[in-house]
Amino acid sequence: RRLSMCLAAGLVSMLPRYRELSLAAGRRAVSNSSVAGDPMAELRAVLEAPTKSPDAAEGARMELAIRLWARRSERVHGLLLELDKARVDFIQKLLRATGIDAVRLRPLSLLIQAQLFQLWTREDLSGAERGHLVALVLDIVKSSVARKRD
Repeated sequence: RRLSMCLAAGLVSMLPRYRELSLAAGRRAVSNSSVAGDPMAELRAVLEAPTKSPDAAEGARMELAIRLWARRSERVHGLLLELDKARVDFIQKLLRATGIDAVRLRPLSLLIQAQLFQLWTREDLSGAERGHLVALVLDIVKSSVARKRD
């Protein structure tokens, strides 16, 4: 019992680092000089990032394990909620730059976060299916922006 408590404490102490690494992946995708300054290209880069990382499979397994662990640990659950909030805030910042209106901003950010999770953790999706899902999300964003302008 004592060993498992020490192990759990050690793992919990690693979660802030996992949070930072997770958020850094999105920032790296956006800071790429070929997409920087183009909100739709930045959003596409973030949506494609989970499938382009060489560590994607390992990261996906870690994310799933942390989410399962969060169901049994209030502390881990709290840290995961903070990470999810930071992810949604990051996505909202990207969407705001595209011109999305305030009414659609949070719902669309949550949809994109869920989409990213699926793109990252579903091992049964082909490259073509992943590409279609990214295109669909971008079409939804473009449609929402166009509706705002009309």
